[in-house]
Amino acid sequence: MAAAGKSDSDALAPAQPGAPAASPPAEAFVRIDAGEYARLEAEERARSEAKEEERLALEHSAQADRDAQAEREAVERAWREQEEYARAVAELKRKIARREAARASAIAAGVLVVAGAIAALVYGLQVTQDRGAEAEALRIAAESRSRQEDEERRKRIADATRRIAGAQPGAGPAPPAAAAPVAASRARAGEAVKKAAPDRSHALALKSEAEARRNADLALRQQAEAMVQAEERARAQAAAVVREAPRAAPRPGTVFQDCPDCPRMVVIPAGAFTMGSPASEAGRGMDEGPQRQVSIAQPFALGRNEVTVAEFRRFAEETGYRTDAERDARAQGCSGFIYTDPLAAGLASPALTSWRSPGLAQAESHPVLCVSWNDARAYAQWLSKKTGKRYRLPTEAEWEYAARAGGPAARYWGDDPLQACRFANVADRSRFQAWGFGQKHECTDGHYFTAPAGGYAPNRFGLHDMLGNVWEWTEDCWNAGYAGAPADGTAWLAGDCAQRVCRGGSWSTVPRFARSAARHKDTAGHRDNLTGFRLARAVE
Repeated sequence: MAAAGKSDSDALAPAQPGAPAASPPAEAFVRIDAGEYARLEAEERARSEAKEEERLALEHSAQADRDAQAEREAVERAWREQEEYARAVAELKRKIARREAARASAIAAGVLVVAGAIAALVYGLQVTQDRGAEAEALRIAAESRSRQEDEERRKRIADATRRIAGAQPGAGPAPPAAAAPVAASRARAGEAVKKAAPDRSHALALKSEAEARRNADLALRQQAEAMVQAEERARAQAAAVVREAPRAAPRPGTVFQDCPDCPRMVVIPAGAFTMGSPASEAGRGMDEGPQRQVSIAQPFALGRNEVTVAEFRRFAEETGYRTDAERDARAQGCSGFIYTDPLAAGLASPALTSWRSPGLAQAESHPVLCVSWNDARAYAQWLSKKTGKRYRLPTEAEWEYAARAGGPAARYWGDDPLQACRFANVADRSRFQAWGFGQKHECTDGHYFTAPAGGYAPNRFGLHDMLGNVWEWTEDCWNAGYAGAPADGTAWLAGDCAQRVCRGGSWSTVPRFARSAARHKDTAGHRDNLTGFRLARAVE
């Protein structure tokens, strides 16, 4: 071809015999070398990419192994703590059983002593009554015998008198015949009297014997009644002991509900933990230290989820309670920024915001918003009165202990904020794609505002949404650090008590504040559509 500098005849001319082989043109060498180089370069690039992928896979595998090992260690530590707690509870139960057995033995011995004393008293009374009856019978018999002897003595005197009168000289003639019947009547009357005397004595003896039997029956009835009363008292004492005996505390991790409308609660075990964050923790605030050891001496119950709109609605409808936002329409009722839902374009914001209309879309299963610390306390008091149990807001130490669930990491799933969207509803990519500013978690949690309570994976204690969704009120007064704070997990009621501590972050929280140690403060009357609460309860 002319463009290549070669003609068609040149291309078809045969080679001359014996002539040396013609060298290929330089253009052919260049074309072969470039193709080979491209192929080698592609193979090298593929090998490099394969090595990089293999390296990344190994790193991911190693990271997964480390995470799994950390999780296994945390689970083992939690199980060890639970086993120690179970052993302590079992030992306490054995001590209580021994004490109750000793108490029951003492009560039984006391009952036996009392029954013996009553029996002895009744027996002594019966013996005394028998002896009295016998003495009365002997007295009656003695009186009868004495009367009989008097009659015999009078008869002998009368006979002797008659004999003496008949034997005297110059005595007059015998009495006329008319006097004979009178004498005979007198004689028969005397004989009847003599015959009736033993009969009267026998009747009196029989009467005394019947009276003695009645007294003995009465004594036996009194003894039986006394024994029945003693048994009833013993049963009442035993029942009182049973009522007073402490019931076995529910096991840690037990989920219960005191009424159909009550929040579900989870039993949190006793234990100890390090409260606050180390200086090396990313996002740490100055108010999160100094770190300190806190002991939770007794188990307690904490809400498995935050209190929902439906649960708060039942309280408001039953009591007619009006929240701080409903009583005070300043700042649109619910103080704080009113967020516009991008999915509800064209809908006007409500004129008055409250928990009923917090300025963003919510369902009954979502955590209640626009409630102040005062409103949360009012709900706890209502639930305590309704159930007879002691509901309250958790202390700040109880909250952090429950959130960490035995783990030392910044979050209950670990230190990596990229894993947040499996466990929490936080500031994620979707929200910032709409707003276009600010920090975010590099993941998507599936909700623009609040999410249904309990919709994300729980921590090791079985609690949901301990980070994210809504900030949660605690009982404690605000202090800008932990110096001087109680070490037994009780509420710190000294400091700035006009402001109360909130924990846990919300649906709008960035990684810096979505940590177990992060703290926030608000006045007791403050309410916004970032804040709700969950309840604690004493385990009885």
